[in-house]
Amino acid sequence: WFPLVLFALGNTVGQPNLPYDVTVNVRIGAFQPIYSMSAQNNSIARLDENMWTTMSQVYRRSRIAQTFLSNYNYEDVGVVQLSPHSTSTWTISPPDEENMKKEAKSQNPITVKLVWTVSRQPSSPEQSGVTKDSQETILEANNTDRQTLIQMLNTSNVDTPIIIPNIMPKFIKISSTGTASAMKQLMLNTDINRENITPFRNIAMWLRYDNTTNVYWWELREDCNDTTYENVLKNLPYATCDNLIIYTFNDKSFPEGLNIISGKGIIGLYTTFVIVLHSFIRGFFTGISFKIMFDDMPNVDRVLQLCLDIYLVRESGELDLEEDLFAKLV
Repeated sequence: WFPLVLFALGNTVGQPNLPYDVTVNVRIGAFQPIYSMSAQNNSIARLDENMWTTMSQVYRRSRIAQTFLSNYNYEDVGVVQLSPHSTSTWTISPPDEENMKKEAKSQNPITVKLVWTVSRQPSSPEQSGVTKDSQETILEANNTDRQTLIQMLNTSNVDTPIIIPNIMPKFIKISSTGTASAMKQLMLNTDINRENITPFRNIAMWLRYDNTTNVYWWELREDCNDTTYENVLKNLPYATCDNLIIYTFNDKSFPEGLNIISGKGIIGLYTTFVIVLHSFIRGFFTGISFKIMFDDMPNVDRVLQLCLDIYLVRESGELDLEEDLFAKLV
């Protein structure tokens, strides 16, 4: 039970370890990224006890969600608030823009990829502290959003958005082992009809153009026109459709004194414990087979007397008698 006790102790005395930087990039096909935004400092909000209570109340009817939330407290949750407008302008070269238009008009599927990168203080010196994951969505040739993309590339400031389904993570679990995976336990507030649930949200995209500066940039917003947002997500702390909101659930980091023991995870700790215990037990019983016949003998006086008799007859030269006594000893 020692490894489990140690890890339970780590969760008790561990320090909250929220990310200090969360970056999101969106790319269409193999072309230049269309959206890039980072959240730092004040853009990563913390929950207080009242907000944590509010979040728990939203999922009071879901045992699955309550089980997940029981592993954390309000200090372990970070709310990432990303601006809908890309931090960089879209400066694609004219040849690449033409290739992108041809790709959109072709019958080939187009891949839209969203990559999120989370940076936080590493739990041990062996870890980098930077975790990355991604999600891809395929736009087929007969997709109406392909036509909207073509229209945006040919006309400035089209009001109709491109809807990219199931691409933005809403809840991210950041583990101490260096993973930042999207999780779906909190996408519903009940335990009914969870078979086809996805941990990702739809996003709406627009290509914006400023006539004054002659600059293009992309705008991304979460698609809030669904029942999941109306029934669940809009009731969470910091919920809004004005920004891209992502909730991160972060494993605590072990104190420095425990990092030496727990740095390899619970599997490594169990392995070390078993090896040390095996070496101790093996060292204790090594060579015992050669001593057990003497250590467990109830009375050694007769054996000692027999050895003394053998010594005496050997000194007196009674070799036949010595042979008989030695046969009794063996």
